[in-house]
Amino acid sequence: MKRAAAYARISSDKQNQTSLDAQFDEIQNFADRVGLQIIDKFHDIITASGAKERPEFSRMIENAMDRKYDAIIVFKLDRWERDDIEDMIITRQLESNGIFVFSTSEGFDPTTPSGRFIRNVISANNRFYIENLKHETYKKTTASAKQGFFQGGYPPYGYRLVKRYDEVYKRERTYYEINPEEAPFVKKALEMYAEGTPNKEIVEWLNNSGAPLRRAKSWNVTILSEWARNEKYTGTFVYRKGFKRNLRKERDDTIKVSGAMPAIIDMETWEKIQERRQKNNHFSKNYSTKECILKGMVYCGDCASIMTHSGGSTARYYCSRAKNKKDVPWVSIRRDKANKIVLDYIKTKILDKVTDFEAMAKEYNRLSQEKEKGTSERVINLVRRKEEIQTKIENATNAILEGLAIDGALKERIKKMKEEIDTVDNEIAYLSENKETYLTPEMIEEEYKRRCEMLEGDYESQRALILEMIQKVIIHPNGWVEIIERS
Repeated sequence: MKRAAAYARISSDKQNQTSLDAQFDEIQNFADRVGLQIIDKFHDIITASGAKERPEFSRMIENAMDRKYDAIIVFKLDRWERDDIEDMIITRQLESNGIFVFSTSEGFDPTTPSGRFIRNVISANNRFYIENLKHETYKKTTASAKQGFFQGGYPPYGYRLVKRYDEVYKRERTYYEINPEEAPFVKKALEMYAEGTPNKEIVEWLNNSGAPLRRAKSWNVTILSEWARNEKYTGTFVYRKGFKRNLRKERDDTIKVSGAMPAIIDMETWEKIQERRQKNNHFSKNYSTKECILKGMVYCGDCASIMTHSGGSTARYYCSRAKNKKDVPWVSIRRDKANKIVLDYIKTKILDKVTDFEAMAKEYNRLSQEKEKGTSERVINLVRRKEEIQTKIENATNAILEGLAIDGALKERIKKMKEEIDTVDNEIAYLSENKETYLTPEMIEEEYKRRCEMLEGDYESQRALILEMIQKVIIHPNGWVEIIERS
């Protein structure tokens, strides 16, 4: 019998959700039906603080990567996926090692191409609700930022936070104000920078001037460089700037509001600072890693070593062993050629073959209908079980009242039976709340269009699509490019 791990998750701040016990019961019933043996159980409780760490999830994935399981079972996809690209990557890594993630509620078969496609449709549906919630939060923070209200984090050196009553919204708001103990040092240092004083001299002055430090042990060039980039010192409130991997990059939705906070330097000084920064920028014209959409997936067909990539106008993927040890033949391919071959393969060999949305929806819904029928029968049995327990509790209570039994022993039995009723109630609630998902041909077609858009999209989109659909790319010495799909 194949081995499986069970995973459940709840949020501590949500009351109307399926309990961990109910989730594990459903997972066990599913495992029994499909012939899987659960050898480990893992669960995480997401706290009200919003912390995203899932230590038990991570421990389970480590075990799975060590081939301790053949499958992982969750009671519903939204317990597994958190609309995070890393989770999608984990799923594909598991599948490439022959480990599949099953959901007890959605009924798809992840071992088949159509089942994995259905999974993506369901995930897309889940993403809609999450994105809608994010959109509402986004609108509120945007409105708040445009008025210069503090949006979290640490105030820049030279500023401190103060609370004031907002007459419009009838609530306290947090604003920036100049910190008189820090601001003079920022102003002087940036004026020296604008005048062309060497960075080393400015840092030396700061260290000798008695400027109060916050977290650093001493002043350094890195801090000075951050000041020279921080537009807030001109009185311009800046919000929603940068990305996870590039904190300084301007975004399409970056908010800048001039005069929304007190200025420490004037615009003339700021412009001189930016001119100096431009003159000092001598970054080499290295190739963009964004073109490496196959990074970590390309292997040598001769020695099976992973292939790395070079830069320049003719960037290539090449065998790292051939370059470093020189004990195997040289195998390489132009990066743009390999990228095009893989993207064309996804289009012609995979996406162009997914056309019968009607048949896919019909088959999926047939399975959902069968499962729903079984769920209804289970609810009926649970209701009968609850009635039986209630009858036993009533009989035991009467025995105590009439003095026909030992008071303490029966009271303990009654307590346990009431706990069992709570468990039954939770399971009935879970089965009632988690109805089967039914898909329309239009929903499947929407997911198909999403993948087509990813194929024609930017680096992030193409990279995500490849991770979804391709396990590895093998470059053979004779030039043949072998593409292995996710199984």
